[in-house]
Amino acid sequence: NTHLYKTDAWYRLLNCGFIVPPMAGTDLPNFGFRDPWQPLLGEVRTYVRCGAKHDFETWKQAVKNGRTFVTSGPLIALEIDGQGPGGVVRLPASEGRVKIKASLASPRPLNSLEVVRMGEALSVRPTHSQNDGVHRLVIEQELKVDRSCWIAARGTGGPKTAVERGLGIKQSE
Repeated sequence: NTHLYKTDAWYRLLNCGFIVPPMAGTDLPNFGFRDPWQPLLGEVRTYVRCGAKHDFETWKQAVKNGRTFVTSGPLIALEIDGQGPGGVVRLPASEGRVKIKASLASPRPLNSLEVVRMGEALSVRPTHSQNDGVHRLVIEQELKVDRSCWIAARGTGGPKTAVERGLGIKQSE
C-alpha cells in the first residue's frame, strides 16, 4: 500500500523552508480479508536514532531534530559530510562541496536508490552488492552546493507478495 503515500507534499514543505521530520506508522488491524491496498500491521514504520540513551524524552528530541527515517522494508542510511538525517552542514556563502553516502539494505532484492536535492533526483547510479544474504545499493558522490538546500535519500525494494499468496490458519482443539 505504500504506493498510496507520495513524498511530493513533504518535498514541497521542505522547499518552502519548513523542517518536517519524516514519520509514519500503521495501526490497521491485521484482518485477513482486507482489500489488497490496505497495509499490513506495522508495514510502514519510523526508525529514530536516539544515541546511547533510550528513553521517551530522548526519543521525542531525536524526532524533533529529524534523526529519523521511514521504511516499509529496506533499511536506508544517508550521511553528508559525516552528518546523518536531521544534521546541518555549513558551507561558505559562495559555494562548497559535500560528500554524500547513501545506502539501502535488505534480505530481499532491491530496485532503486536515489539521492534527492530540493525534490529532484540526482543522476547517479548506485553500486549493487550481495553479501551474507543481504542485498545492498550504495551511492557515494561528491556534490557541488552553491546555495542552501536539503538533501534526502529514497529507495525501493521488491514487491511484497504475502497478501497475494494468502495465508490459511487452521485452529485445532
